[in-house]
Amino acid sequence: AVGVYRRFYPVSAFMKQVITTDWLGELVRIDIEEGGSYDWDLQSRFMLEKEKAGGGVLVDTGSHTLDRALWLLDARRVTIQHYADNCRGGLETDCELDLSIPWRGHDIPLHMELSRTRLLKNSFDIQFEHGRLSVPANHPSNAVVVDERLSSDHDQNFRNSFHVDTAKDFDLPGEGQKPYFIVQF
Repeated sequence: AVGVYRRFYPVSAFMKQVITTDWLGELVRIDIEEGGSYDWDLQSRFMLEKEKAGGGVLVDTGSHTLDRALWLLDARRVTIQHYADNCRGGLETDCELDLSIPWRGHDIPLHMELSRTRLLKNSFDIQFEHGRLSVPANHPSNAVVVDERLSSDHDQNFRNSFHVDTAKDFDLPGEGQKPYFIVQF
């Protein structure tokens, strides 16, 4: 994994800990969106030539995104359920991928959407039995944790174990009064 550095972000270790300890219950699904307008000046045509670049957004951005997702679950194999892109013989600027990843005796669905033409959520949204974890797709820190159980003892133990600097309960807009807190690294 030379050059695939996102698994070394502090927030990546946090994500893996939440998943492997079942802190929010069993893992249900992972949804990833990463993308934005590729609107900066190019220094060469490298990224536009399939023979040189090797691929579009899936190879460039997707390699980092997929590596991090598969590392979270120690995945050794996956099943591709669906793939679609807009390459039409050239380089894809947008793609969607659905995988099935074995995890503790059952398959976890993973949906990933990548784009170089439009702004996406740029997040890992991980759904659990009792809540959700949202982490920036390409940022080394910060996570939003939604715990639907409302167990203050459980929350405090979790916060203490990760040395949470900022942890307040708020009403998460659009989530119907579910408590959440922000973890900063």
